Amino acid sequence: MPIDDKTVIRARIDLVKPREERAEQKAVLTVLQGPLVGQSYALDGEQMTIGRTEPAEVIISDDGVSRRHALIQRLQSGKFQITDMNSTNGTYVNGALVETAVLKNGDKLQIGDNVMLKFSFQDEIEEQFQRKLYENATRDGLTRVYNKKFFQDRFGEEFMFALRHKTPMSLMLFDLDHFKKVNDTWGHPCGDYVLQTVAKIVGDALRKEDVMARVGGEEFAVLMRGIQLREGAAAANRMRRLVEKYPFVWEDKPLKITMSAGVAGMDLGRFETPESMIQYADDALYCAKKLGRNRVETGSSC
Repeated sequence: MPIDDKTVIRARIDLVKPREERAEQKAVLTVLQGPLVGQSYALDGEQMTIGRTEPAEVIISDDGVSRRHALIQRLQSGKFQITDMNSTNGTYVNGALVETAVLKNGDKLQIGDNVMLKFSFQDEIEEQFQRKLYENATRDGLTRVYNKKFFQDRFGEEFMFALRHKTPMSLMLFDLDHFKKVNDTWGHPCGDYVLQTVAKIVGDALRKEDVMARVGGEEFAVLMRGIQLREGAAAANRMRRLVEKYPFVWEDKPLKITMSAGVAGMDLGRFETPESMIQYADDALYCAKKLGRNRVETGSSC
């Protein structure tokens, strides 16, 4: 039988499967407004809690969000349902206050006063694309820790929360000693290797709730929630020793790499703005440099 244009077109159409048959889709929550805009959470299990602190799986550090705010559950039908958990400021679906509601693709969920989430179904490619967009917007390209912009926004939110609720929080600023000499002696590829390695050493030593960012050429910041100054200084010293003992090698030559750090804690009781706490930690870092490097300081006067 001769093959005409209609036969070819019909064959091509038959090869194109509907989206739902081509790839399995996951339910995903994406932050549209509030802390961590762009962050996505895949609803992989049977249920997921949204709240301000652990043990919630979706943690949103906003005063308008209750500690246990809302619960999303997968029903036997395969659909998803959201239930308000007696939150202070309520749960809204597409602008309507709800106690419980079955969710549809594209629904907008308002959690409290300031946080907006989007509920949607995404296949693996869409999920990876969304994750890559978020990573590129918030991560440092070399070290893959968070970038300065992300850290400034996150630190501001965490600081105001800790100030209002009188909860502990520490900030560590650290940089690498004599890093310019590393670049001048061995070149920038060696400097990149050192930065990437230090970021991994310190990052692996942090808790899940800590936030690390690259905020300058060789300068990093670490936000430690629930940690007072003394504990923050102890953590900083532990990380300093890990870097000092690590066997850095470049072109078969051993490198001696050390770091200096300054630490500030909310329990000092002297900070009214995020900038004041950052300045204190920066002054303490300056003292660590002035007093000999490869050390941690918690005082801003030296």
